[in-house]
Formats: sequence, structure tokens, C-alpha cells
Amino acid sequence: MAADVTELLRQAYEGEVLGEAFFGRLGELTDDADRKVKLDVLRRLEKSTKALMATTIERLGVAVNEEDAKRSGEQFADGAAQLAWDELMASLPEGTKQYADLYERMRGLVDDDLVDRLIAHEAALSEFARRELEGDEQSVAPILALPHVQ
Repeated sequence: MAADVTELLRQAYEGEVLGEAFFGRLGELTDDADRKVKLDVLRRLEKSTKALMATTIERLGVAVNEEDAKRSGEQFADGAAQLAWDELMASLPEGTKQYADLYERMRGLVDDDLVDRLIAHEAALSEFARRELEGDEQSVAPILALPHVQ
């Protein structure tokens, strides 16, 4: 069981590192000022969520490879930068679902409050994408409403 939780935590943490690098790199690649601000909010979401996990990762001695995850995120962003904004937004909910499923598998293995907060972060990201596709000018509101986002 311990190996299972270790692997789940490694995947989850590296996913946040990847997400932070992905949104950060996309922000560097766009010339659109509004999208640059939104992508920075997404980067901060991933960074803050990674920080939520850090204590558990350290306490359990989970080995993570931040450099590879960061490099993957940046490479993924380089490819995704070719997508139209609506295509990028439409692609986000599938990724959020995969990570929410991963986090749910950690329920009962780590603090359920942490699991709830991780799932809430994916729900906020998915809601952001939905709002963006609808043209909602307050699309980042669900992300900024999360208490851990700085």
C-alpha cells in the first residue's frame, strides 16, 4: 500500500510541476495581454497546489523528478502554443478529469482535506475553461476563490 500512495503522490506532484511549467511557458509565448494574465493565474494555481502537497511529499520521502516534469511541461506548451485559444480551452477538462481521478485514488491514503483541495483545484481549472469558452470576463474567479491560490 505504501508504494501505491508514494507513486500516486509522485505522479500528482510532478503533474503540478508540469502544469506550472506548461502555463508559465504558454504565458511567455503569447502576445495577448489578457491571455498572458490568465495564463499567469493558471501558473499560480499549479504552483500553489504543488506547495499544498510539499509537506506530505517531504514527510513520506517521495522521490520526485521536478526537472523532467518541468521540461515536459515546457515542451508540451511549445506544441500547445500552436492551438487556437478555444481549442486549448476545450482540451483542459480532459486533463483535469484525469488528475481528479488520480487524486480520488489517494482518498484514505493521505489526508482527505488535501485530496479535497486537490480535486477543488481541478474543478476550478475546468470551470475556468468552460467560462473562457463562453466568453465570461470573470473566468478566473473560480481559481482566485480557492484559499490556497496566491
